[in-house]
Amino acid sequence: MDLVRRALDRCGRVVVSIFVNPLQFDKAEDLANYPRRVEADLALLERSGCHAVFLPEAKDLFAGYVPRTFDLGGLDLHWEGPSRPGHFQGVVNVVERLFHYARPDDAFFGEKDRQQLAIIGHVTQALLWPEHIVACPTVREADCLAMSSRNLRLSAQERQQATVLYRALQSAAAMALHASMEQTRQAALVVLAQEPAVRLDYFGIAHPGTLEPISEWTGLDEAVALIAAYVGPVRLIDNVTLRL
Repeated sequence: MDLVRRALDRCGRVVVSIFVNPLQFDKAEDLANYPRRVEADLALLERSGCHAVFLPEAKDLFAGYVPRTFDLGGLDLHWEGPSRPGHFQGVVNVVERLFHYARPDDAFFGEKDRQQLAIIGHVTQALLWPEHIVACPTVREADCLAMSSRNLRLSAQERQQATVLYRALQSAAAMALHASMEQTRQAALVVLAQEPAVRLDYFGIAHPGTLEPISEWTGLDEAVALIAAYVGPVRLIDNVTLRL
């Protein structure tokens, strides 16, 4: 809804797509369990002021289309890339199809999926797609958990445990560019250890443009801390920008 509001402020006509993309799920059970609330979504969108909803079936969206392998500029080599093989190729293929049918001037993406945003921006520029990619800040709950459809799968206890992801990121942000990289990383891991039921996939600090892992702050006044972890059966991701 935040993306819709931002689009309405900027654009004369706003189209919202709703599509759970099978190409970007590397685990069948994740695809099967992904929350789907189409009727509730449509009710929200009807009140939002958006002008149209694009709600395709997979057989129609991909009709006559052969998925291709895009050059992702190496942006998929770290973080989500190794953890979810093929995920970003699936993302870019479906975005190409959504752009093909909707033909937007501006396309709004949230920064919570920071790596996805970087990859879509890279492909859009490299292939001279006409769409302008608009990055929108992560929207958070009152306790700062990043909003996500996957949060609906958390139990009450898991929901509380999940807040440790943002607390860990904030711990790193408090030390970033002042302490050493290892001290910054250890500060985040100490916070994560407060919730032993949360299983870390990765925590890292990356260059803000390339998302390459970095080991020192030299020459930088900004970086990105990224985290992925399992809370119960649910895998959550988050990130924050680190600034001097």
